[in-house]
Amino acid sequence: MASRSGLSRDVDGVSRPVKSPRAGLIEASGKVRSLDKLDEFESVLAAIEEACHSQGIPTTSMLSEYGAGQFEMNLQHQDDALLAADHAALIRRAVTGVNRSPGLDARFMSRPFADQ
Repeated sequence: MASRSGLSRDVDGVSRPVKSPRAGLIEASGKVRSLDKLDEFESVLAAIEEACHSQGIPTTSMLSEYGAGQFEMNLQHQDDALLAADHAALIRRAVTGVNRSPGLDARFMSRPFADQ
């Protein structure tokens, strides 16, 4: 299960890359597997991780993805398919809820920007 976050919307409702919480600059492109990107978005990613932990959602790792403001968060493998589906639904709710607070817009697709 991968989650992607780090979007905002312009006045026409089109998804746009979000500003980096640390640098305050709009993300022009992503950096695959970048520790620096994880550090830039640490406040949001830590809040997501805490929300998951408090709900018993077993996350295992996080990494930056190709697109601007895109991150992947993985779930621990479950032999029970129903439990795995529950965790997938809960992580989506956690990511969406946490992102709503600072005005971000979570998307769960591989390419959220039409021009990329």
